[in-house]
Amino acid sequence: MKKREFLKLLGVGALGATGIPQSLDAHFFSKKAKKLPQRWMWMGVSPETTDDIFRVRFGKMAEAGIEAV
Repeated sequence: MKKREFLKLLGVGALGATGIPQSLDAHFFSKKAKKLPQRWMWMGVSPETTDDIFRVRFGKMAEAGIEAV
């Protein structure tokens, strides 16, 4: 999958998720749901960033204990 396609799908998914916040809350706060990540991080992207660069970055983040981006 190309990066542009991924970002487009990510945007569509984010828009779709905003339409169902109550069901997401019910899932995340139910007793059956997994524990939410404790270490989060925001990151920006550049059009020049390749999949390989993302893999390296995400690997380093995982090693550092980042659980969600």
